[in-house]
Amino acid sequence: MFKQKLMAVFAAAVLLRPDADYSAVLVNMGYAPSPDPIEVVELTIPEVWGKVYENYNELQKRGGFDLTEYKGRRCVRYTYSLPELCARGNILVCDGEVIGGDICSITIDGIMLPLRKR
Repeated sequence: MFKQKLMAVFAAAVLLRPDADYSAVLVNMGYAPSPDPIEVVELTIPEVWGKVYENYNELQKRGGFDLTEYKGRRCVRYTYSLPELCARGNILVCDGEVIGGDICSITIDGIMLPLRKR
C-alpha cells in the first residue's frame, strides 16, 4: 500500500534515450545513487486524483514539475538506492522525458522531498 502511494519520481525536464542512465539525473542534482535501478515499474498516472495525488503533485510543483498534463498517461518509475542518505531516489519518465521525481527516506518515520538540487 505504501509503495502505491509513492508512485512518483521526477527530475530535470530533459529528453533522454530509451536506454538512458537515469541515475545521471540524480548525480547532476548532487546525489550518489546506486549505478543501476533497484526497481523499474510501469504505471499509469490516474485521470482523477484523490488527496494522495493532489499532495504529491504539490510536492512536484515545489521541485519545478507538474504532473497535471500527464493524467491518464503510462509512465515508468525508476528507483535508485541512495545509501548515504538511507533513502531512495525516484525518477518518473514518460515517453523518454523525465517529468518529475522525489527523494524518500526508507525509515518508518520517513519523509519525502521534491527532486531538486541540494
